[in-house]
Amino acid sequence: VRISRDGIDLLIAYENPNGPFLEATDVEGNGNFTIGFGHYNDPAYSAGSVITEVEAYELLRTDLAQIEASVAGSFSRQVPLSQNQFDALVIWAYNT
Repeated sequence: VRISRDGIDLLIAYENPNGPFLEATDVEGNGNFTIGFGHYNDPAYSAGSVITEVEAYELLRTDLAQIEASVAGSFSRQVPLSQNQFDALVIWAYNT
């Protein structure tokens, strides 16, 4: 099960309505850097790290794949989820 295109669009609108951070940014001022669409606290990215927009979408897809698997394993076996419910849980998990 995967997040829908509408779910990804909603996540992107929430995370970065002006587009991805192409340069690692310490958004919270705590020394943990965000890059792309909310890819956070990865030691591969620090001050001065730069990515392309394509790489930002690749990071998002990689991050979402892990979360999709977790949500599907945690909920789908116990409770059937609609696509919108699945999308909402993936978005929520992405932000926690």
